Amino acid sequence: MRLKTLAASCLLSTAIVAPGLLLAPSAYAADAVVTSFEQERQERREARQERRREARGDQQRERRREGRGDRGERREGARGGRGGNREEGRQERRREARGDRGERREGRRDARREDRREDRRDARRENRRDDRRDARREDRREGRREARREDRREVRREVRREIRQDARRDARREYRRDVRREARREYRRDVRREARREYRRDVRRDARRDYRRDQRRYYNHDRRGHHRYNPPPRRVVHYSVNHRPSYGRNWRYHDRYRHYNSHQFYYTDQFCRTDGDALIAGALIGALFGGALGDGDGGAYLAGGLIGAGLGASLNDCDRGQYRYGLHSAFVTDQPYYWANPYSGVRGVVRAGDYHSWGPRQCRWGDAEIFLPNGQISYDRVRMCQDSYGRWEVARRQ
Repeated sequence: MRLKTLAASCLLSTAIVAPGLLLAPSAYAADAVVTSFEQERQERREARQERRREARGDQQRERRREGRGDRGERREGARGGRGGNREEGRQERRREARGDRGERREGRRDARREDRREDRRDARRENRRDDRRDARREDRREGRREARREDRREVRREVRREIRQDARRDARREYRRDVRREARREYRRDVRREARREYRRDVRRDARRDYRRDQRRYYNHDRRGHHRYNPPPRRVVHYSVNHRPSYGRNWRYHDRYRHYNSHQFYYTDQFCRTDGDALIAGALIGALFGGALGDGDGGAYLAGGLIGAGLGASLNDCDRGQYRYGLHSAFVTDQPYYWANPYSGVRGVVRAGDYHSWGPRQCRWGDAEIFLPNGQISYDRVRMCQDSYGRWEVARRQ
């Protein structure tokens, strides 16, 4: 009973122990239970053997006692009648001995049956106990397996959570990096825009200052008393000419004109008058540029001021005045100037190149493209230098 109580307490303690402590203590408890079962089985076996020995001893004592009684009776019979039939007595004793042996054999057989029955009962009990122990062990093993499976599942879940957190963190970091990059790009764009705006403001300021200085120089006399040439009047009227020709629907231009089709061309009415200003402008144009007009397959580069017959025949005084004013504006403002004569259909573009030194003077090359309404194009290249007063004039050597 004490061993059963110990086994029950071990099982109860094993059942209520925490899941984390099931690994080592459960093994020790199982060993203790198995040891207690083995001890109980050994004690029952020894008790059965002891009972068998006691039963055999009782039988032997009983046989000895009966044997003593039979010897006494035989002695009494021998004393009372010596002439009795000894053979009958001997047979009687044999029969009694056979009966005793049969009884002893039957007792041993019953004892063996009882022992086998008890062994089978113990074996069944042991089998059921082993089955229950195996079932409990399998349950514990399954619990540990399920716990490990749950741990692995939790680890994978944690790893996936970490991966998602890292992905979100990387996405936020990339977004902040893109925002900072876009902010820096926008800042640099604003800085460049402001620099360009400041540069254009400075250029316009310098152009206005140079223009006012030139006006003061033009209207004043030099130190030697020579009267300087008065430029065209300060007030100049510009007319915006549509990029599509308004006059002469049969006008057509060279294919290169498509690059300038979206620009705004300007027309200055002052250089197309019939008064003295137009004559002065024509004289200046004759000294400023000239050349022969090229064909429509690429054109020919003309040297300004060297050849004037072919181009003079193709352009009128108004066209020359527009070209002269465009050349002057391009050199003063450092911006391309688009000029046009809506009456004749001639259009042109003038650009001022970089500064370069030519002797003691600062000079620049001017490139011009002239489009005629018959599909021809002409290129002109003129070098102009600044005099001591800062005015632009055609160089002697082109």
